Formats: sequence, C-alpha cells, structure tokens
Amino acid sequence: MLSCQEYTKAIDVWSAGCIFAEMILRKPLFAGNDYIHQLRLITSFVGTPQTAEDIWFVTNDKARKFMLQLPRANPINLSKKFPSADKNVLDLLRRMLVLDPHKRIAVEEALEHPYFASVRDPAFETVATGEVQW
Repeated sequence: MLSCQEYTKAIDVWSAGCIFAEMILRKPLFAGNDYIHQLRLITSFVGTPQTAEDIWFVTNDKARKFMLQLPRANPINLSKKFPSADKNVLDLLRRMLVLDPHKRIAVEEALEHPYFASVRDPAFETVATGEVQW
C-alpha cells in the first residue's frame, strides 16, 4: 500500500499479526473502504510516524508525504482493545503490528515467544533449504 518494492518475511509477520488480532476480535481489524481509509485505520492503531526516518522503507514520495501529513496519533492501548486477552497475546500482537519492518518481531523470534511455549516443539519443525518456486 505504501509502494514498498521489497517483499520480506516481515510482511508475512504483519499479515499474521492482523489475522491473529482478527481471530481474537472475531471481525476485521482494518476494514477500510479504500487504501487511504485503511492506512488511516492502521495508523490510528499503531500510531503515526513522527519523522521521515520512521518510514524509511516507503520509497514513493507521495506515499511518504501522505503518511507524514496524517494527524498525530499514539499507538492504542491493546489491553483496552483486547480486554480479555492474556498478556502474552498482547505482547506478541504489539511486536507483530509495528509499522517499521526492521522493528517488527522476526519470524524466528515470534516462534520463540512465550505465547507459543505450550504448543511448539522445535524437534518437529523444519526449515526450507531453498526458496519455494511457485
């Protein structure tokens, strides 16, 4: 949506975080009418970027300018949005739904998060030896 040219695992972490939140809420998290409305919903949730350095990953000048002109918003209080959620759920969500992909939790870190401790068995996990060709 912000004209980013590079696809990384961080995008998948963002997507999984959105799905995780939607499973808890039992409704869409960022149900925008269009991409502008959706960006406004996202920034009202995660907070708006304060400086151009905060959105270094946005390579499109128009998109960067749009993001920087948004009304200032702080990240929401997740415990109010998800009042029945466990502290580990809130922590994992907070770390997955970070705008800056370099500050977002990595896949490997997410798998090691305490939220997954009771269901994860690394002995049964495999790592792909190469890129999957679709």
